[in-house]
Amino acid sequence: MADVLTYVKHYIGRGWCPVPLKRGTKQPAIDGWPDFVCDDRAVKKFWGGHTPCGVGLPLGRSGLIDIELDDEHARCAAAIPLPRTAMVFGHDWRYTLLVQVSEQRQT
Repeated sequence: MADVLTYVKHYIGRGWCPVPLKRGTKQPAIDGWPDFVCDDRAVKKFWGGHTPCGVGLPLGRSGLIDIELDDEHARCAAAIPLPRTAMVFGHDWRYTLLVQVSEQRQT
């Protein structure tokens, strides 16, 4: 299993903007997180140590949409209109899809 640092670097490589979270929470580990710039120094500081921070992905900044499919009917129906994505996370009762939003929009 990959470590947190590997995932952070993967997210940055995809053009996403990870933000450090307090371990075990969904709370940002920094003030001013909406303006956070994830450069090499920040990566080492927040995710390069023995007790790395958690990882948050601000969806809008990263060009992502989060779609929660809370039951089997929703998951079956979603297979038709939603694009394929490798970013599927799940619990016993819920699946979350992260879909990359295209920069090109039809008018």
